[in-house]
Amino acid sequence: GVLRATQLMPSPLLAAVAARWISDGSLNRITAALRDEAAARQSLAARHLTGTAFRAHPLGHHAWLALPARWTADGFAAAAARDGVAVVPASAFATGADAPNAVRLALGAAVDRTALASGLRRLAARLAASP
Repeated sequence: GVLRATQLMPSPLLAAVAARWISDGSLNRITAALRDEAAARQSLAARHLTGTAFRAHPLGHHAWLALPARWTADGFAAAAARDGVAVVPASAFATGADAPNAVRLALGAAVDRTALASGLRRLAARLAASP
C-alpha cells in the first residue's frame, strides 16, 4: 500500500516545477552550471593530484585515486580522516572480494572550491607520506 501510494505517479507540484524549468530554459541553465562546476572541480583535482593514479570523467562529480602498494585503501581512508578529509575505500562499492586498492573522492561534497583545494592538498601530502 505504501509503495502504491508513493510511487503511483510523480508529485504534481514537482512535475509542474520540472515542466516550468524545461519550458522556460531554467533546466538548461542549471545543467550548464552544474557541468561547469564539475569541470572546475575536476581541474582542481587534476592539478593537486598530478603524478598520481587519478581517474575521473572530466565532467564527473567523483574521482578514483589508485593507491601505491604501501597504502591499503582502509588505512589511507583512516589516515585521511585524521587529516580532516573523508574518502571512501573502493571496497564499499565492490560486489566481490577483489576490490581495487583505491579510494573514491567525492569532489562535489566540498562546500566550495577553496575547501576542495585544501582537502586535495592534504590528500596529496598524505599520499606522499608513509603509512
